Amino acid sequence: GLDLRAMAEAFDTLEAARELASAGLHREHAEAIAKAIRKGQGELVTKSDLKAEMAGLTAELADLRSEFKSDLVTQQRWFIGVVLASQALLFAALRYFG
Repeated sequence: GLDLRAMAEAFDTLEAARELASAGLHREHAEAIAKAIRKGQGELVTKSDLKAEMAGLTAELADLRSEFKSDLVTQQRWFIGVVLASQALLFAALRYFG
């Protein structure tokens, strides 16, 4: 595929400004346009950049899912414990007062 970073680094702002000026643009405008293009190209990302970022995010998401499931199991155990304890207390109270 195309190496966008190499293309961005290879962009010759001086040459581009000269070409724009020779096409009729004022030199200052041509230079500003060429600089803006060069600056914008520095922000490009490649598919491999995106794949690497997605892999990192996928791993983080898997960790969060695991942590959530673990927390959910812990909460369920606490809830069951509280229910059982309250039932035991209720049973003891009924026997004592009943």
